[in-house]
Amino acid sequence: MTYRKGVCVVIHRNNDFLIFHRIQNWKGWEFLKGGIKPGESEKKCLLRELKEETGSSKFKIIKTPYSFKYKWKKDYIKDNKRFHGMICNLYLAKFLENRIKIDRTEHDRFLWTKKDKVFKHLTHVNHKKAFKYVLKKYLS
Repeated sequence: MTYRKGVCVVIHRNNDFLIFHRIQNWKGWEFLKGGIKPGESEKKCLLRELKEETGSSKFKIIKTPYSFKYKWKKDYIKDNKRFHGMICNLYLAKFLENRIKIDRTEHDRFLWTKKDKVFKHLTHVNHKKAFKYVLKKYLS
């Protein structure tokens, strides 16, 4: 079965981290993530998702070698393809602005929070593991 390819981004500014409260398809807290569209490069997907979900394109971005995958409860059809889940390549992005304007289709709110509180908020283990990796390898 095919996994949709995508990106996940840990966004930080000063000593705070940006998380989003998801309302589309499930409810809970997550890092920014999104799927790569047909004909779209991974980098283009990353920049599109950052702009769509924050309203900004002002970031300093690092691609990490970390990735994770997860299954969906039921097969998902997107762009006439059936997907069993998603595999995300992980990025770290330093936010270089002060203002956030989220797209309220997927998320109803966002939160800047300290690293110790991020773990308490995140809904899924794969995001917690990705955050732990970023802290250890890039922000220690």
